[in-house]
Amino acid sequence: MNNLKAIFLLTFCGYSFFTQAQDNLTYVPQQPKPGDVVNISYTPPATVFAATDVINCVAYKWGAYCDDRIESKFNPCKPVNVLLKKKGNHYEGAVQTDSLTRMLALNFTSGNVEWKIEGSKFYVEGGKVDSNQNKGYCIPFFNNDGELCQYTNFLTGMYLSSGKPNSLGIFNIPKTIEFYSKELDLFPDAKYYALSNLLFFCSRYGQADKGKSLMEKQRELLYGSGLKSYKDMALLSIIASVEGSGNQGGYYYNRAVEKLKSEKGISFWLNNYEEEKNLAKKEAMLNEIGRVYESMGFGERMQNMIYGAYLFRYLFMASAATTPDATVFAKYADKFNFFTGKRYADDLECSLIDDVLDSFKVYNPAYVEKFLQERVALYSNMASKLQSGTPLPPTVGSDYHTAEENTNNIFLTATILSNKAAELYVTKGDDKTAWKYAKDAEKYMHMLTGKFGAAYEINTTYTLLSEKFLPPKRYKPEIEKMVRDGAWKPEMLEVLKRLWVKEKGSTNGFEEYTTSLRSSKLEEAKKTLLATQLNYAAPLFTLKDLDGNTIKLEDLKGKTVILDFWATWCGPCKASFPGMQKLVTAYKDDANVKFLFIDTWEDSHTDTKKSDAEIAKNVADYIKEKKYSFQVLLDNETKAGKAYKAFSVPAKFIIDKNGIVRYNILGFEADEGKLFDEIKTMIESVK
Repeated sequence: MNNLKAIFLLTFCGYSFFTQAQDNLTYVPQQPKPGDVVNISYTPPATVFAATDVINCVAYKWGAYCDDRIESKFNPCKPVNVLLKKKGNHYEGAVQTDSLTRMLALNFTSGNVEWKIEGSKFYVEGGKVDSNQNKGYCIPFFNNDGELCQYTNFLTGMYLSSGKPNSLGIFNIPKTIEFYSKELDLFPDAKYYALSNLLFFCSRYGQADKGKSLMEKQRELLYGSGLKSYKDMALLSIIASVEGSGNQGGYYYNRAVEKLKSEKGISFWLNNYEEEKNLAKKEAMLNEIGRVYESMGFGERMQNMIYGAYLFRYLFMASAATTPDATVFAKYADKFNFFTGKRYADDLECSLIDDVLDSFKVYNPAYVEKFLQERVALYSNMASKLQSGTPLPPTVGSDYHTAEENTNNIFLTATILSNKAAELYVTKGDDKTAWKYAKDAEKYMHMLTGKFGAAYEINTTYTLLSEKFLPPKRYKPEIEKMVRDGAWKPEMLEVLKRLWVKEKGSTNGFEEYTTSLRSSKLEEAKKTLLATQLNYAAPLFTLKDLDGNTIKLEDLKGKTVILDFWATWCGPCKASFPGMQKLVTAYKDDANVKFLFIDTWEDSHTDTKKSDAEIAKNVADYIKEKKYSFQVLLDNETKAGKAYKAFSVPAKFIIDKNGIVRYNILGFEADEGKLFDEIKTMIESVK
């Protein structure tokens, strides 16, 4: 009886979290079950919408969907456009859920909603959205016994911490922590998929006491269970790492690896797979990985989402490395429906295309050219059909996007592939063919609704070629607009500089000219930055650089210090380095500005512990290969990373001459020009 009371109380408390502050929304049934039709009634708040605004609604069905699509997007939700009917001062609609739905999130908007990205967060730039005061409109789901379904709280926490457009930019950490905690209270096995997220948010966002209490409780439970699996050992390793107990973390990490070998879980197979050189053996291992992965339930897949997304990438790359004629690669690409037009374009496909090009371009450039031509033709054909109003049939994964998102994905991939083709022909010296593809990339990019984060890449290729094929009166205004909009790279300024010298006879006045072009964006950045300034003492550290020199932060007082936490496995970290190099170069003669690139968390993405010497060599080789003039510090024990709560990378910190942290940038900015301007503005504001 006591257990039943406890379950009832936990369920009631969890339900109360959902019902708070949803005065504008009512729904029936009040405790919907998976598969129910949920009828909603919504009264638009006058503080958000005008009486004349047309209200739109997209319902996101967050659920225990077990397919590889969610692992690539990290968002297990399917959108449904809800037909709203106005009844007086409110709107009514209905949503058909399915057997795997565990939470329904309702997004109410009006107008053409556009988003801008600042760091890793999204902000509304056009249209109107009702975020319900940053709490969202979330409807929980119940089982036949009237209890909250497993994953309901967990998925709600994911929604509230996404910060992405599909959750209206909501980033509510206190509520996220509440929902993750409730999932742990209701479902003990949630520790395997929710605990690491919960500890991250507690430690990163000022709830260290709660995090400490959670770790103590989970440690007791894990010891009490007898540490039966590698997952138990891995959790203890995570707990010890968050606590800063490096030796304990390493001990349990090694125990987890030993357990992993005996249990032969998915990590075991993937680790051995990477080391195996024989293609036939790799194929056999891959089949075993697929079998293990298919046998997993939703909770296990959430722990191993990275494996689901990139399961076949390794085999593609092994094929590329062993068969320059690409026959084996083509066989597996077709077998797994990648690059065949059978699934909608998305970031996974574009990412794999990048890997294919990197693998083949050195020793089989002819295949790369053929591959790109085929892919461009395929997506150009799809884009043309969409532009003419011809709908495309649904494919694998299309139900994880709205119709607009699916259309955008086609245009986006056509844009990226056309630009890659243009870049290829530039390297071959065939500017005429490159120009054709560059114009196509620009055309498809302008078909996109909203803003395209990598527009500067497309613009750069187009700009460099336009100088050769267009008269100045055509390309100059286009480049000036790109610079004004902030979608520029330094190469564009070089094009303008060449034209300036041609017209003026020297570079006199050029700096003032480009500054005036960027002035509105710079002023906008200054206002935004001043509102986000921080004021806390920078944690001190002592680390060695790649040359063995000891660097102490306290010795740098009197200088403005820029810290950039990164790792060699971190793609976004490395993507920001060209822009960071330009900043380092810009300040190379300023003795009062110091850039330090801190390599950290190197072992967090591998089952094999590396020695300090191995880490140093890998880092040094990468920096040398890319010819960066960075001073790199080695944080092999992650002491500095933890002190700055840089639990995800990249993470940048601007420290003023008095040793006070003034700015913190999480995530990365893909636009080199914007990155340069923003960080330069930060530096100049605290010098």
